Amino acid sequence: MRKIIITTLAFILASQPVYAANTKSIDLDRASSQWLSITDASQTGLDITGDLSFMAWVKIDQLPSTAGGNFGLFGKWKVAASREGYMWQSQGDVMQLRYDVGGATTYADSDAAFWVAGDVGVWRHVAVTVDVSAKAIVMYKDASIVASTNGASSAASIGDNAQPFLLGRNWATDSQYLDGLMDEVGMYNAVLSGATITSDYNSGSGTERSSGESSIVGGWRFEDNRLDETANNNDLTDNGGTTFSADTPFGAAAPATPVIAEPLFFN
Repeated sequence: MRKIIITTLAFILASQPVYAANTKSIDLDRASSQWLSITDASQTGLDITGDLSFMAWVKIDQLPSTAGGNFGLFGKWKVAASREGYMWQSQGDVMQLRYDVGGATTYADSDAAFWVAGDVGVWRHVAVTVDVSAKAIVMYKDASIVASTNGASSAASIGDNAQPFLLGRNWATDSQYLDGLMDEVGMYNAVLSGATITSDYNSGSGTERSSGESSIVGGWRFEDNRLDETANNNDLTDNGGTTFSADTPFGAAAPATPVIAEPLFFN
């Protein structure tokens, strides 16, 4: 008796997504000078010269002001008379997004403290978008816009450079390390909408940071590895002995990666 393969019906009835758990985050200890990186020669797509966005979940262990310094979240930054690149870092408890080309600078600071006492030991969804042509920088915490003001607005693009891309640090020769956990990190070469950021915040689960996500150039979920989930393969290198934590924004049962069931076969 021949087998009948029912493809469409099988997909509808048996191919509903089954999600894997979001079980780990990356633990970055400031006292141990820990951060993650990928060299310029090894990266693909992180040498952004136009619009960009960043989203992640972050849980700080202490306020930057308590640590007595600044926290770097991400950066690809050249420190020289002719500055180039981008970075998002704290200035005390205020966050600053900065991008430069040829020494020309555009940056914005949050108008009030981005990090407050109630954030310590609590997972926060953080995001920033940069519209280069409009010189517009928007910061978000838990999908709410954090008021910010441009301090300078002369850079019309983001300068490319040969520096590494960093997470948990602002640039390669500075000591401004994050102190806390990071998870579900995404880097994008476009301006994400407020609706997209809100949807990511409200997902209630880990988001698959893969090439299926529009404009993503790097996505890291830290499921016991530092691998990039996109086709760019921007896998990160450990610096200082970073470790993985079972503490995640969603708990161990949160869905993240769909697994499609096999078609049904009938005799």
